[in-house]
Parts: sequence; structure tokens; C-alpha cells
Amino acid sequence: MKRTKWLLILLAILTLGSVLLAACTTDPSGDGVDTTDPITEDTTADPGTDTDPGESSDDTTEEPTTEEQTTTNEFNDPVSPTHVTFTGQESFNWKKMLTNANQCSYEIVKDEQCGYVLKLTTADGANDPFIMLEYKNYVRKFNLNAASADEYKYIVLKIKAENVTSDGFELFYAAGDIKGPIGGYSRVATFDQTNTDWQYVIYDLSAAEWSGPINMFRFDFLTAPSGGGETVYLASIDMYKTAAEAYESFDIDMTRPGQNSDLTEAAVPGVNYDKLTASGEDASVLMWFDHMTEKTFRDDITPSDLNTYVIHMAGNSIENCQIFVAPTESDRNLRIEISDMVNEQGNVLKTKLLREHYVKIANDWVPDALPPVDGAVSVAKNTSQGFVLKVWADEGEAAGLYSATVNIYDADTGDCIKTANVYTKVYGFSLSEQTALKTAVQMSPWVISNSYAAKGMNDYSSEEIYKIYYDFMLENRISCYNLPYSLWDSRVIEYLDNPRVTSFSIKESNGGDEAGAYAMLSQKQEWLDKGYFYYVDEPTNAELLYALRSHGDRLASTYPGYRQISPFFTNIGIDGVDQITFMQPYTQIWCTKVFAFTPREKSIISGAQYLTTKLQDAEYGTFEERMKAEVAGGDELWLYFCWEPNQPYANWLATGDGTEPVVSIWQCKMTDSTGVLYWGSTYWSADPYNDLASTVITSVYGDGVLLYSGAEVGVYEAVSSFRLENIRLGIQDYQMLAMLEEAAGADAADAMVDMVTTDVITYTNDDAYLHAVRVLLAEKVEQSVKN
Repeated sequence: MKRTKWLLILLAILTLGSVLLAACTTDPSGDGVDTTDPITEDTTADPGTDTDPGESSDDTTEEPTTEEQTTTNEFNDPVSPTHVTFTGQESFNWKKMLTNANQCSYEIVKDEQCGYVLKLTTADGANDPFIMLEYKNYVRKFNLNAASADEYKYIVLKIKAENVTSDGFELFYAAGDIKGPIGGYSRVATFDQTNTDWQYVIYDLSAAEWSGPINMFRFDFLTAPSGGGETVYLASIDMYKTAAEAYESFDIDMTRPGQNSDLTEAAVPGVNYDKLTASGEDASVLMWFDHMTEKTFRDDITPSDLNTYVIHMAGNSIENCQIFVAPTESDRNLRIEISDMVNEQGNVLKTKLLREHYVKIANDWVPDALPPVDGAVSVAKNTSQGFVLKVWADEGEAAGLYSATVNIYDADTGDCIKTANVYTKVYGFSLSEQTALKTAVQMSPWVISNSYAAKGMNDYSSEEIYKIYYDFMLENRISCYNLPYSLWDSRVIEYLDNPRVTSFSIKESNGGDEAGAYAMLSQKQEWLDKGYFYYVDEPTNAELLYALRSHGDRLASTYPGYRQISPFFTNIGIDGVDQITFMQPYTQIWCTKVFAFTPREKSIISGAQYLTTKLQDAEYGTFEERMKAEVAGGDELWLYFCWEPNQPYANWLATGDGTEPVVSIWQCKMTDSTGVLYWGSTYWSADPYNDLASTVITSVYGDGVLLYSGAEVGVYEAVSSFRLENIRLGIQDYQMLAMLEEAAGADAADAMVDMVTTDVITYTNDDAYLHAVRVLLAEKVEQSVKN
């Protein structure tokens, strides 16, 4: 993706929170607001003025309270630092509380259900309307201590909207000493602007690094109405320490799939689960196994209860497990070896050992790059070193149990200090070479070849090196934008015919000759089906959408039946229609972010986002309904990932849970998406092995990096990543789900998916449970194939 444009919308894209429940009984009169004899102050500011949100009228701060304090106001109503309400008494001087009103006016008015509330109305021509609440002055009024930003991370507003065109409302807050160019921390919550009742919005501020007493809040409209008059009523501000406390009053089931499940992997006949003792057993070194999705930081030496491990796999697939060692008394030089993975008939499975390389992210050493094991490894005291055992089973591989022995040696003495068994159970079916899930991942030939040139490694040409990397991705069932050869090179036929090649960018392979590309590819329908045009990335404005239309109009004459993809995450209005309607004639592969499928009933969950508003749904139908119609007409539906969406959504970032890449592919199946796109796999920093921070968005790690250059470790092969291995596991699961659906029906496949994810923000993150579900899926496919 082109990423510089994200900077302008970063705060809004990191959307957290939303609206779900009506908070008060519907007002029979319509709006529930009685403006008779209100205490009204016209505080409309000059539209040209703007105030630094970090500035405050009073720099004095209070020490945070350690216990909940409560007092009363003039009406003997309870008042606390964590429950802010509005009073209509003239003796309460709101001029000291509500300040810096910009392009909006405010009133304290009386609501029949909620008492006195704050009414905010935008001015004509406003383009940045907001108002500040001096929270520290509010708590000082009642001789209370301000709530601490260290403790209270979840803010809930009770609001009601009138004539509001946007479904986003921004909360900005500052705490402690304000230093530097950024005066605070903001989050955006979405709400139902079609709902005229009171409702709640919740803001998750847990990522904020502010500490000390909260000073102020600022409330921002996110629209620039041409005529003004957008109104938001605010009844209360509540602060909570945990998400559970914040959600407690909302009737939302936060249970993840598998959270209360007793599903476990059953014992496999023939496996010896006993812990083994090495000839030179050393109790000061810990050793254990774990599932591939378990992300263990380098400083974590807590062993799992897995003394041995069973890998479950179909034929024509690749599976993994992790092996950990951790010295507890002194630094050690250790060497790991594994015997052949062999069955009773002497058949041997291909295996490879990889070493987990750790990169520091914030205060944690996180595993990601997986270079091959090369000799002894130095492991510091009270740290762990992970290894990945990668196992291949060929198509039609003999079913049954295979076993190997893992030995850990002290490299200085040569003693075998740890030993354990590891097994592979191969099922009686194989995955098809025709990968069910289409993939499109960018991989730069120039970046890869330059990494070798920088190391003086010139044994292969740039073209040859790229082919090595492309074949590696293809082995992991991932197709890249660029084929290894142009469409005019006869060697490209091998890839066009390869069933694992599910897609390719015609733009990257045709040298600009669209008509010539059509003449070449139209020789076979399957070649036409794999090719797509990708000219416009993330159209967020009219100029980009007009460009998409221009490309479509041209392709209609140069490439009959063209397939154009344009990943998008907005649904703006253009030429009297919404973006989806405008794109419809020129888009045949619909590719959007997973939050397009966020259930409306889950909107209160922190971080929930939407592609369409409820007003758009009412006019055009829901996104799901529209996509079903497009797919029924012959189009495709894909998902794509980049640096967002973040939690509560699954993503492919280095900071995410290890289960997320697997879950994200299961969600492709859940949403009936038949493809997945990722903008980059080799977007390396100057030192990617030790720096995964994005060069554009520094708080994001691993974006655009799915593999590493082998030049750094002296090999002419791609170095895999922790995340790429798990993405492949998900793709193989998608393949098995498709097989189950074909053999046993859609209901059987859907039931399996429900065990992992029930919607795009409700999914398991339990490694053992996910492993057990994957085993169960393989068993069901094997049984359905037999039947």
C-alpha cells in the first residue's frame, strides 16, 4: 500500500469504541430535551480560531486519588472523580469548566430522563468544531482529587445526536505535565447517528502513555458541515480501570470461542508421552515443546507442560512445532540435533530446523525471523531460545505415525543434556495442489537483489534470486504480484500452468501492453482467471475514484473481461452515490478490510470500526448483502491486511498474538472471501533483523515484512518469519475447510469455523484450543474423504 497518506488520518483510523445500547427510555416527545429556562451561554468562537488541546487555563494539578471518593452537589446528588455530570445551577460556574469552544456553541439544558446535560451545536461553516472540559477545575469544585490516567484507561460517554452526518465522535484528553508538540491523546468512537435515543460510546485509552492526574477532555465533531447545526448532547462521563468494568453495564457476550471449552488433543496411539532423561541430564537447563502459534518472548522461561509433541498433518502440506531451551544458572552454548522423522516402514519425512531470532519491540524481545540453524547457539541465563521444527509431507505420503528424537548438547563439553521425542501423524488424505484461497502478496525483486549485492553475494543474477524467493512463497501456498518472468518469456508458462499460482498482476508482468497481454493469456481460460489489474490503491477521494473509472473504461476496449482490484477501506459519497456504487462497474475483485464485516450489535466493543454507516445500509443494503449480489454476478470478494485494523481485529503484525495470522484466514472462510491480499513482504528497514518498526508509522512493527533476506545469514534462500509460518497454516486450514464443505456440506464447514471465530472481533486466542480444533478439522476431513 502507499502509506504516506495514512499520516493524515492516523488518529481516525485507530478508531476505538462505539455505540450499542440506548441508555434511557425513548422520549415520547421526540428529543427528550426541555429547553425551557435553560442556563444558556453563547460561546461560539471565531471559525478561524483554534486552541492547542494541550493548553489549559490552569496549570495546577491535583494528586491522583488512590481510593474512590464521593461527595454531593447542591442537589445532594452523588459526585465522584470518575462520574462527571452537568448541573443547571447558576452557582456552578461552567465558564471555568467549559473553555476554548471552537466553531460551536454550548448550553446546559434539562433533559426529562437524564437531568441537566451539555448541548453542543456546530456553527455555520465549521471545519474543526470542538470544546474543552477543564476536568481538573471540575473536581476542584468539589474538593476531590482528579482520576489518574495511570489507572483509568476506559472512558464512557452517554450521548445523543441530532442532525449529525458522521458516525464518529472524538475524545481528546491530557494528563500530568504536558510536554512536547503533542498535547494529549485522542481516540475516536463510532455511534449510531440514526438513533435519536441516548446511547453510550466507549473509548479505550489503554495504549496511552500518559500518567498522572487527568487535566482535561476535549470533545470533537468529526465533520465539517456546510450549514452547521449538528448537535450532540452529553449527559455523563464515566471512567473505568478495566474493559470488563466498562462493559459490565452493557449486555454484550465477550466470551471467546473455546473459552469455556474442554476440547483438547486426544492421545495418539503409539506415542510415548513420558519425559525422557538424557545421558548427561542437566536440570539447570529447561526444555519444552509448544504449538507454532504460541509466541514466547525471549525473557519468558516458563515451560509448557509438553514434554513431547505430535505434529498433525495432511499429505502435500507443511507443519511445525516449537522447541525451547532455557538455562537457569549460567549462560550456555547449546547445540540442537534431530534424527530422521521415520515410520516403521523406514519412510522418512523431510525436516528442517530453524532458529528463532528475537527483535526488541518496546520492552520485549519478540521472535520473528527464522534463519536456519547453523552450529551452536549462545543462550543467556534466564532467557529462552526457541527453535522451529518444520516438517514436509509429500502428496500421497504414507499415512501413520512417524517419530524422531531431539537432542540438546552442551557445545563446550559435548554432553547430551536434554532429549525428547517428537512425532508426526500423517492423515490418509492430501491437500490439492490447487490452493483454494487465492493470495496476492507484493515481493520486491529489487529490494531482494540489492540485499545480496550489499553483501557482495553475486553467485546468482537478480532474476535467479527472485525466482528462488518466489518459489519459496509458492511452497508456502502464497502467490506474489510479480511472476518470475514476463508474459513474453516462454518460461512463464510453467507458472501460468502451476495450480499453486492463484493470481498475478498483469500490470507488473506485461510491460504496459494490455492488448498484447490479453492475446497471450486468452489462450487458456485458467490464465485469464489468474490475472488481475491493480492500478489504483485505496481510493479515498474523488480523484482516485475517477482514476479507477478511467482505467476501467480503457481496459474495456484493450482487455475484454478484465478483472480490476482496488483495495479500499472507505465508503465516501461521490457524484450522488456512495463509493461502492461508483466502483461497481470497474471492480471485479472486491478487496476490503475485515472491519467491513463488524456486526452492528458489537459496536460498543473498543476498537470496532465500520466500512459503511447505518444510513448507507438503509439506502443501499448492508455490505454483506451487496457483496453477495456482486459475487452472484461473477465478481470475487477478498480481504486485505496492512498496518491496521488493530485490536480487536486479527492482523499480521509482529506485536499481535501468534494465533492471529491463523485466525485471519479462518475469517476469510467465515466471510465467504476467496482471496487475501497483503501489500508487502520485503518492505525492510536498513536493519530488518533488529528493527521491525515501520519507517512511516513508528508505533507499528512488522508491517510489510513477512520474510527476510538470506544474505544476512549467508544463504541464497528466503528466511521465513514466525508470522509467515502461521499464515501458511491458516491457508492449509482453509483448504481443509473447503474439502470438508465439498464432502460433508456447508453446515459442517461452518460449524468448524464457529469453533474458531464467530465474527470478526470474536475469536479464540488460546493456542492449545486452536491446535485441538485444527486436529479435529483434519480428523473430520479424513473421515469425510473415507465416506
